[in-house]
Amino acid sequence: MMSSTNAPVPARHHWHRLAAGALVLALVAWRQYPDGSLHVQFPALPGDAVIVRTPDGQALVIDGGGDPAVLAASLGRALPFWQRELAALVLTADDARDLVSQIALLERYRVRRVYVAVRPAGSAIADAWWARMREQRLVPQLLHDDCHLSIGGVAIACVRRGAALVLTLTHGATGVVLAHRVAADAAPLDPGAPTTLLSYPWIHDPRQPFVSRLAPRVLVFSDGLRTGRVARLSYAARGMAERVLCHERNDGSIRWSSDGRHWRLHLAGPDRDAP
Repeated sequence: MMSSTNAPVPARHHWHRLAAGALVLALVAWRQYPDGSLHVQFPALPGDAVIVRTPDGQALVIDGGGDPAVLAASLGRALPFWQRELAALVLTADDARDLVSQIALLERYRVRRVYVAVRPAGSAIADAWWARMREQRLVPQLLHDDCHLSIGGVAIACVRRGAALVLTLTHGATGVVLAHRVAADAAPLDPGAPTTLLSYPWIHDPRQPFVSRLAPRVLVFSDGLRTGRVARLSYAARGMAERVLCHERNDGSIRWSSDGRHWRLHLAGPDRDAP
């Protein structure tokens, strides 16, 4: 007599399992489908890295930070499991940490365009980065002062401030300014779209005209700039008025999204996504 443990499973049970699996995949796909909002994420890793998902679902990575594994994992969670293409890689400085992280992404994703503020050169890491460019037949485009791009419904403007390149991402009535490498005495930007979020170096005193002129609602402190002394200020003193302050060491991965009118901020918490 055949024991109950070895009894064959009825065919209908297999179909139930297949149907349940298909339902789970459909739910995941629905949750990851483009929702018409701009999503900007600051993964919790050393250095500066920004993951952008446009309203139509395209993906950009700006710089890269100092942990390729964390960056790749964060990008994998931000994108649908079937998406293996990046609309663009952007490099705002010739930083070896960013280059290493971008090399890792170029090994995993097909990249359509590459934009650079300066052409990497003079190191083995730069040579490896250029080798990946040639493998994908990419020709990096040089970003100049006052250049304008449009990717996936997001307007991107570039402004030079000394040796730093500042990027502005605008979606409707909301905007993100990425100024994570500006000098402490950088000249303010000309008035433009409202700045909802500003990424700014932690080492600087934010009580500067560059920050006050933009009047951001959210101030994300970055730690990629390694020159100069750190301003000895309390967290409260850095806030000024009713500004929301964020730092990945305190808040973990920082995610901001906007439908063009309203914005939301989500903080992962210090115990998750921390380097």
